[in-house]
Amino acid sequence: MKSEFDSRRSDQLKVVRDKGACRLGSIPSTPTKTSNVLSRLTGHVIIFFEIQEEYNAKVLDFEFLGFRDVHRSHNGKPTHWIALDYKVLIDPEGVKINEPRKFGDLDWFTMDNLPQPVHSQLPEFLEKYQKKL
Repeated sequence: MKSEFDSRRSDQLKVVRDKGACRLGSIPSTPTKTSNVLSRLTGHVIIFFEIQEEYNAKVLDFEFLGFRDVHRSHNGKPTHWIALDYKVLIDPEGVKINEPRKFGDLDWFTMDNLPQPVHSQLPEFLEKYQKKL
């Protein structure tokens, strides 16, 4: 999960709501057994494609924060994801939802005023990277 951070709005993060759960703007974590072409590219390259595809925004700068081993359950089956986490500088002017079937709405919020409920991975992400955001 990566937060999209704009230095001109240093106290705000872009948040999208996915099926009613708030999460920071993020590229999908790549499953360990994926076979699609993007999985062969590094995370550094993928963020440019994903942010343009999902949010109509160009990456101006980015910082790799780290990774997380994410163990969850999906439809009753255990899953294992490797989450590559980034902080990304974008120009907020052209940001919009390019994939409305995946995202309900998009807005900017301060860290102390995030909409509820939050995505299950957001608390762990914020705890791990709070000093870098």
